[in-house]
Amino acid sequence: MNYPELQDAVKRTGFHVVEFEDCREFFGCWSLTVEGHGCTCLIVHEGRDGWLLFYRASADGTFTELERKQSDWMDSADRAACCLGWLSNCNPARHEHKVRSYYMIAEKDLVPHQPHSAEWPKSIGYCYSDDYFMFYEGKGHGLGGCTVPASEAKEPKWRYLFSALDLEWFIDFLEASPFTSEAVFVQALEEKVGPLGIQQH
Repeated sequence: MNYPELQDAVKRTGFHVVEFEDCREFFGCWSLTVEGHGCTCLIVHEGRDGWLLFYRASADGTFTELERKQSDWMDSADRAACCLGWLSNCNPARHEHKVRSYYMIAEKDLVPHQPHSAEWPKSIGYCYSDDYFMFYEGKGHGLGGCTVPASEAKEPKWRYLFSALDLEWFIDFLEASPFTSEAVFVQALEEKVGPLGIQQH
């Protein structure tokens, strides 16, 4: 298993690796324990039987199987993408989510024929009323996404998305332009990027 690939998938979901056991001499078996969002999860690859299994720890420390997938057809990237999908869809206790309307300001897909890419497409949306960004990356099993306040969007972990979408100018655009209303903002932005789609999240 390509550990850096797997580690990157875990990091993108907000979890962190607690333990990784690589027993490749035993039919390519490995196990991964991760923590985050107030929960602990275990992902096991049983190479002999060809299964990738997903578990979540309960309060007493026992693990309950949530899902499994046949892995005979998967390569290292496919397994990492599957882990990313499972962890992204894991439902830890969360604060109530506020639904916002985001103007979709950029999207790009460099691998349109790959149904489970963890890298593409990349897209960025912006909610003017709450000053929030929505970031999406990947598709299928590789899909991951989140929303963050604009004050955090300057952090290096998000800047690469702006760079990949040729959108590095946007934060300066927000800060330098004295918009008097949302309508004025939309008009100014559409003059730069064209008609804007809207997505609820």
